[in-house]
Amino acid sequence: SGYFFPIPGQMGERFMLIPSIGWCIVYVSIISMIFRFSQPKNQSWLGNIPGGFKYSFVLLFCVYSSITFARNFDWKDSVTLMRHDIGYVNNSAQAHNLLALKLMKKSYEDQDASLQLQERTEALGHFKKAVEIYPDFYNANYDIARVSGILNQPDSTIKYFQRALQIDSTNSNPAMFISQQLMQQGKYSEAIPYLEYVTRRRRDTYEPYDKLSFAYFKTGDYKKSIAVNDSAIARLVPQAAPYVNIAQVYKTLNQTDTARIYLQRALQLAPNDPAITQMLMQLPTKK
Repeated sequence: SGYFFPIPGQMGERFMLIPSIGWCIVYVSIISMIFRFSQPKNQSWLGNIPGGFKYSFVLLFCVYSSITFARNFDWKDSVTLMRHDIGYVNNSAQAHNLLALKLMKKSYEDQDASLQLQERTEALGHFKKAVEIYPDFYNANYDIARVSGILNQPDSTIKYFQRALQIDSTNSNPAMFISQQLMQQGKYSEAIPYLEYVTRRRRDTYEPYDKLSFAYFKTGDYKKSIAVNDSAIARLVPQAAPYVNIAQVYKTLNQTDTARIYLQRALQLAPNDPAITQMLMQLPTKK
């Protein structure tokens, strides 16, 4: 009824109440014509109703009572109901998207690993159906990539994050996730353009600077790796991480004196960090 707890919009049986009034009027009119019944003027008209007229209403009542009772099983929970009803709204991108979201939520609540895999695979199918219906559905593309990542499908993860980025270039999250997937595969040079894209949009967060610096470091472009950290030092609240990264580059270049200077600056910002202290102690000293 919606009185005791909210009912999602797609569960719309309650909206059929008013249209049902018209159906009731039509039904009574047709039955009255079949049995040639009209309401007498006297007060004892109930006794004059033909038996067939009465039994038709009893039959109708039984049929609808059975349907109503059977429908109760579909209302076991949201997932059961939406799984049953998706057939009626199979061309709705939003309906498939909502069912997929419910399945993903349920998968995190279940403890059985095989059941989790089944629910997430089913959710992925509904997300893809939503995109098939409406290709520019940003949330569905984004969630396909997210679920593909959970299911260890890196190519699909990258593909759909790229689609999401094409649909809405103002959101840098897809680019960040793409870069992470590429770096996990060792494709650092391919990850760099995405990380540069993110740093231009997240100027007040160090994480993209850190990852971009690391990508340049892994490709051997030490100059750009240092430059990225210099930009972070200039733009962000003072923190030790960019100084440590620069020190690591100079250590790799065997410029230990310069590395020591940056580690000492990092230690001033994070005096209780044992990792920085250990790096300092491990630097070779001149004889």
